[in-house]
Amino acid sequence: MPILFSGQPAVTSGWYVDEHGHRLLLRPGEPAPLCAMSGATPVRWRLVRPIPLPARDL
Repeated sequence: MPILFSGQPAVTSGWYVDEHGHRLLLRPGEPAPLCAMSGATPVRWRLVRPIPLPARDL
């Protein structure tokens, strides 16, 4: 599963979990945030449940 660090944009939409167990829903292009417990230290976010995006109408 993809891993992001704070500030990196998500490539895949889905639920991400950080090292402290905080869950976050990210969509493609949204940056992974900092963790309030770690301050400005980069935090690793791991994709635990991908969510497919709906197909776009052409």
